[in-house]
Amino acid sequence: MTEENIQPSGGLSEAGIADFIHDWRTKTMSAVPRDGLSFSDLMWTRIYRQCPSLRAVEGMLIFRVHHGGGDEPTLSEYDDFGDNQQEAFREDHRRWVRQSDLRSIRFDGHWVSFTKTPKALCSPYFASKGLRGFVIVQKVKKAVDISDIEAWGAVNEENEVVAPLEESQVVEILSFSEFENKYCKQ
Repeated sequence: MTEENIQPSGGLSEAGIADFIHDWRTKTMSAVPRDGLSFSDLMWTRIYRQCPSLRAVEGMLIFRVHHGGGDEPTLSEYDDFGDNQQEAFREDHRRWVRQSDLRSIRFDGHWVSFTKTPKALCSPYFASKGLRGFVIVQKVKKAVDISDIEAWGAVNEENEVVAPLEESQVVEILSFSEFENKYCKQ
């Protein structure tokens, strides 16, 4: 995204919107918080205002899955780590505890990725990324639906919608197995 993509009115050029969405969709998924939250929040807010055709239907349900969902690590699983056994176990166990704690979800209003298709989260694509933790079911207040925009690779499987993560819009938070039974086995 460059300055030439921003018009004098403060709006975004079509090329700027396309570049930003392409960059967003091709980013690597990670459990680590992303940099540039203020910038991406500003961009999504501008796209939401400027592109009514990309707005998701208010009130529809969208879904966000978190890392986790695995079994609690045990020290015996780290026997082959030698001198690093205790350290590796503690690090993995801390991560498991954090991923199992609903209080670790940050409802901070930043724009994040969701899917509009529950069965997408049950696919091997999301499983391969370790995304089998809690699932947030949120009702759309404002969101940008980028699911129909051409993309390279497997990202079209995501049926992606981008929206602020707001606790006031949460319908429910489910374990992955509860989510799967309620939304994917229909």
